[in-house]
Amino acid sequence: MQEEMQLTVLFGHYHVWRLFTYPVMVLLPFLLIMTINAQLDQALNERKSELYAAAKQD
Repeated sequence: MQEEMQLTVLFGHYHVWRLFTYPVMVLLPFLLIMTINAQLDQALNERKSELYAAAKQD
């Protein structure tokens, strides 16, 4: 009886844990890539405007 209870608790927690971790594991790399892309995009745009300003001066 005690073992059954422990198993239920274990599997209950496992189920909840699984419910949270899978979306997180899927979303985390996605968010990471989005953040990196945003950073690169910003840096690229700044560089572009610098080059454009330099080209206009010549």
